[in-house]
Amino acid sequence: MLDGSPPTFAFGAFRLFRAERRLLRNDETVRLGGRAFDLLVHLIERAGDVVSSRELLENVWPDVTVDESSLRFHIKNLRRALGDGRAAARYITTVTGRGYSFCAPVQRLGRPLPLTPKRAASRLPMQAKAIFGRSSGIDTVLRDLSRARLVTISGPGGIGKTTLAIGVVDGLRSKSAEDVSFVDLAPIEKKHARLKRRPFRTRHCAIGS
Repeated sequence: MLDGSPPTFAFGAFRLFRAERRLLRNDETVRLGGRAFDLLVHLIERAGDVVSSRELLENVWPDVTVDESSLRFHIKNLRRALGDGRAAARYITTVTGRGYSFCAPVQRLGRPLPLTPKRAASRLPMQAKAIFGRSSGIDTVLRDLSRARLVTISGPGGIGKTTLAIGVVDGLRSKSAEDVSFVDLAPIEKKHARLKRRPFRTRHCAIGS
């Protein structure tokens, strides 16, 4: 499901995020000046059409009087940033006497809507039964999380730290639309215990907001 925010455009190895004014090539940021970015957006929105120099000047420099030499300068820099002409990649063509055209295939993407609490994917371990007798501990940890982004629950193995953590997460999930994940640190602790030759092992659970 998509929302109504400004779209993302995909072409070749590039992704253009209009709202954030950001262009990525294979997940790496491509640095563009403001005018070059506006030129690229306008050409992409009219991909396949010939856009006149006058239209580009009026839309990219609406309150400034500039001549076509400035437009050619920014088009040249834009082509360089895109790697136009390298490895047979073509993005912007000049149509003599008419203007410019974005000639690469463009895919118009939308923004996915955030998951609601009811649709949020749960990645918590399954609980075999309901949690009893932990309401006080759950309330304490929830109160601590309201003041800090990270709370650690520690103690000897088997006392119910994981059960308490899951109860806390259930409380958080009922108030927030954010997704929740569970990361089991026990294998790391076991390996560490063998290396240190501890007489006993302590396991930890950490909850972050």
